Amino acid sequence: MNIAKGATRSKILALIKSEEATTVKEIAELLNISQVAVRQHVTILLEENLVDMEPIRSRPGRPQHKFKITAEGDEQFPRCYDRISLDLLNELQDWQGEDAVETLFQRQSDRILQRITEAAGEGGNVSNVLSSLAADLNERGFMAEVCMSDRGTAELVYRNCAACSVAQKHPNICCAGHAQLLGRIVGEDNVKHHSSRMSGGASCSVRVTLPK
Repeated sequence: MNIAKGATRSKILALIKSEEATTVKEIAELLNISQVAVRQHVTILLEENLVDMEPIRSRPGRPQHKFKITAEGDEQFPRCYDRISLDLLNELQDWQGEDAVETLFQRQSDRILQRITEAAGEGGNVSNVLSSLAADLNERGFMAEVCMSDRGTAELVYRNCAACSVAQKHPNICCAGHAQLLGRIVGEDNVKHHSSRMSGGASCSVRVTLPK
């Protein structure tokens, strides 16, 4: 669930996160809605794994529960990961110079290369390497997919830039860096940074010429 979906559920999630209200009764009183309505909203939050519930054991009578936010629910709130990353890269650049930033990206590229070649298996072909890289990128939110062509090429397409504001200043963190990484596997002449959101494209993509 996106935090923007359902104003009431968003408010309920915020109350549970802040621990201002953690039971159906407390939430209903603060939002001035019925407990039945609260239960309906909380049921959806539970189904989406955004909140969890635990019993309140010290109260007599009908069993009561309180709600707590889950790690997935916590991620529905605003984050500034890209801003923090950009600030750190800028600090490194000011402190140690551009060479230090390039070295950092090279080390990251080496680690990614190791992961995807291990995932592709010994002697893995280019399509397996591309699939492994797409899976690695998707774990970091890039919405990447491999599109095969009957013209002897394949494209690694990014539907989402997970570090857009950082990539504007440091393109090696995104598809430009991944193009270089693939060039190390299949040869630089076989890889082309085909399209970019930074240049007005609808998505970013890297085109790879497959070996015959």
